Amino acid sequence: MEDNKQITITFPDGKVAKQIVNLVVKKRPSGWSRRSYATYYKLVYAEWLLKDIDAMIADRKRRVYRYADFPKISPSSLYLRINQALMYILDSENGLDPDYKYAKFRQQVSIKRIAREGIVLEFDEIFEIERGADICVGSHDTPKWKKKMDEYLEGDDINPFHQQGLVLTEDEIAQIELELSGLENILYSVSSKEIKIIKS
Repeated sequence: MEDNKQITITFPDGKVAKQIVNLVVKKRPSGWSRRSYATYYKLVYAEWLLKDIDAMIADRKRRVYRYADFPKISPSSLYLRINQALMYILDSENGLDPDYKYAKFRQQVSIKRIAREGIVLEFDEIFEIERGADICVGSHDTPKWKKKMDEYLEGDDINPFHQQGLVLTEDEIAQIELELSGLENILYSVSSKEIKIIKS
């Protein structure tokens, strides 16, 4: 029977040794001091948070972790649990975010403490603006809509005329109103973004 022999492994440098130790016992986010210990930096808490993050990405609605629902831990501990679980998800060494889906989520979301209520996760307002830029008719297109309006005024069409998507200056509005005011049997409304004309 062979005696148990101790095996010694030598690493090329301290950096490699540190990385291997971190992989074997990962108790803190990357970049944290070796003396630091993140209580909630664990897979179990990451998985607990992931289900809510996935739902939030899908419906874009805020989430509230109410202090009353976590009576066994303090408000500060709940805040740490959420943040450290998120750090675990985002840490590339843990392999939970290979396509950077959650990294993008973190860039768009605020985590706020609400006194006596709980921790709120919500998308920042800048990412929740429903409307983007309006499509507008540029100055190079002016002859097209102007010709269309002139044809309407000179023709027999009695349906209302409505040109949208304009970006008119005050001088252009005044000029159009001057032209229309000289015509009989029409009602009109001119603004910076649209022209409405009705034949009476």
